[in-house]
Amino acid sequence: MKIPLNFSTTSNSKGLISLMMSIRIPAWRVYGLVKFYVDTGSPKSFIGYDDAVRLQIPFQKITFTDRAILGGNPLLIGEIKTNVDLFFRTEKESIPFKPSIFYVSKGVDAKRMTGVSGIPSILGYDFFLNNKLALYYDPAFGSAFIRESYITKETHA
Repeated sequence: MKIPLNFSTTSNSKGLISLMMSIRIPAWRVYGLVKFYVDTGSPKSFIGYDDAVRLQIPFQKITFTDRAILGGNPLLIGEIKTNVDLFFRTEKESIPFKPSIFYVSKGVDAKRMTGVSGIPSILGYDFFLNNKLALYYDPAFGSAFIRESYITKETHA
């Protein structure tokens, strides 16, 4: 299994790797596509505020207990306490993942304590660790326009 990743070459997000995943939260009737940025420095994977609003995730059903800083901006993180299904799509197949824990974030306006936009969805190292996935990232491979990055499930003898 080899899941290709998108390698960004635009000036404002140069070097970032991302992938599209389908997300389903049946109990909340949430279905849609989400662009996740791979951030192996993040201990938690989460749906960003803009994606959560677009998917109509019911924030009132989530207790935001953790605080974090992302790009210098404060955000709150809350656990989604219902089943979440994620699907990677490759050219040949749809690969399901069922995370045991998944989170949603919302940036906060410190003065008004209201949600703010601009927080992306993040695929952190917890997702790789819990699903026994390996990240292959080689920004120098190939030409200036072709980079190679992918996720794979390695089996070790």
